[in-house]
Formats: sequence, structure tokens, C-alpha cells
Amino acid sequence: MTISGGHLPEHAGGIPVMLASEQWDVVVMQGHSLGPISKGTGEQFRRAARDYAMQIREAGAEPVFFMTWAYSDRPEMTAQLDAAYSTTGAALDAKVIPVGLAFEAVTNERPDIKLRTSDTRHPTLAGTYLAACMMLAGLHDFSPVGLDYSAGMDVEVAQYLQRIAWTTTQDYLNR
Repeated sequence: MTISGGHLPEHAGGIPVMLASEQWDVVVMQGHSLGPISKGTGEQFRRAARDYAMQIREAGAEPVFFMTWAYSDRPEMTAQLDAAYSTTGAALDAKVIPVGLAFEAVTNERPDIKLRTSDTRHPTLAGTYLAACMMLAGLHDFSPVGLDYSAGMDVEVAQYLQRIAWTTTQDYLNR
């Protein structure tokens, strides 16, 4: 269930319908990147996260949060997003997939791998691939290292992103 550019609270009307439509194991929540960290929307994000997590659990599923990444022209967002998602996840006893931390690691180590499009916000193919590897690692506790699929990217780049996904996931779980 998506709303382009939508904030988490904007899904309130759709959550009950979505939960009733299928027997879900996991429901991954993500809002607009600025939602959890902006003045005026942070509390709304936390309130919606709490309400949705309760509804998701009542429906027999596990709530999970997808930590978004910083805009390329606002690297300070990473620490803010980490704090917001990690605090919310801990308060709600919900898993957090730290995609934003993986984006930061790649951006710092391999600036030659562009993860965001020219708008500084949306993911490139490499960014999408990294996020998918993070989901595999975080949801299934399965290392993406060694996967054959490279999404048409250079194999070395895909293998690097796989390693970053696994390392970031393990580091996040162990901190």
C-alpha cells in the first residue's frame, strides 16, 4: 500500500482494509523520509507507528520498519533517521531494517556507486538493489552475499552491495 511521497499517518484509512485483505506474516512500514525527523511531523509519525503496530499485531502479523536514507545533499539526516526509527522500533518491540545506514556506508566508502538519482532523494538501480539486499538480510536473517542476481549491474558492484547489506544488518543487530 503506497502513497507517493506520503507520510506514515496518511495510511490510517487503508491499514484496516489492507490487513483484512490477506493473512499477512509481516507488514513493513515506511513513511516520507522527513516524516519521523521534521518538526511538526515526528510525533505524528510515532503515533501512527504505535497505532499501526498494534493493528498489525492484532491481525497476527509482525510490524517492521524500513529505515529510509538521507538525501545526498543532507547527510546529517542519517543520524536523525537512525535515532527516530531505532527509538520507535525499540519502543514498539519491532524490527528495523537499517537501509539508511547501508546507504551511508556505501556513500562514504564508494562514492563512485551512485545510490540516488539526480534529485538527491530517490534510489538508482544500485540503491534499489541495496535496499532489496537489506530486506532479505533483515527480514529473513539470510546473507545476500553470493547471490547470482546482479540486476544487470557490474557483478563487482552487486557483490559489494551484498556485503554491505549483510555487514550493516549484523552491525545494527549487535549494537
